[in-house]
Amino acid sequence: MGEMAIVMASDVSRYGRMDAGFHIARVRTEDATEALKERYDAAQVVEMLGKVDNQTLAAVKPLLRGGSMPRAPKREELLRAVEEYPHIALALVREAGQANMDRIRNEIADREQALDDMRDVMGEPK
Repeated sequence: MGEMAIVMASDVSRYGRMDAGFHIARVRTEDATEALKERYDAAQVVEMLGKVDNQTLAAVKPLLRGGSMPRAPKREELLRAVEEYPHIALALVREAGQANMDRIRNEIADREQALDDMRDVMGEPK
């Protein structure tokens, strides 16, 4: 069973959001978000997250407006969510960080192997 949330009227008023997915993510990352606010300003976070790949940025999907999306969100939509909720977005990306770092390391290892294979074909030393 998925996570559930009780959305209080004060939270709806404060964030202008009724969707439970947003509030679940917001509450789950509340402590991390507050710590990140002390360390980075919003512009730094937007710049930092603007550099990550789309798969990593997908961690901010709960922040998107418009309810459930049957398609993968576009990068521009994800970046709008980052601009609107920068510190929550960074907390979500960091929460998903280890899996994304492992994925990127595996992609690099695969590309290095492909490069070694191509060097063999070309007769270049490794």
